[in-house]
Amino acid sequence: MKSYTSMEINGWVYLWFHAEGAEPTWTPMELEEITSGEWWYKGRTEHYINSHIEVRPDFSIVMGTYKTTAIV
Repeated sequence: MKSYTSMEINGWVYLWFHAEGAEPTWTPMELEEITSGEWWYKGRTEHYINSHIEVRPDFSIVMGTYKTTAIV
């Protein structure tokens, strides 16, 4: 059975894989804000825009950053 180097840091499990079987050359940094509970994971946001490349929406409108200009 094949085994891999793994570690749990910042509330996540990390698994090391190298195509040639080399050992890890680095480890993720442990963040005190996460381990102390000051920071926590609240979820994620994904935006999918299904359109042809020539019929793409104005991303400033989609992302809510559209600015209007009034001409007087």
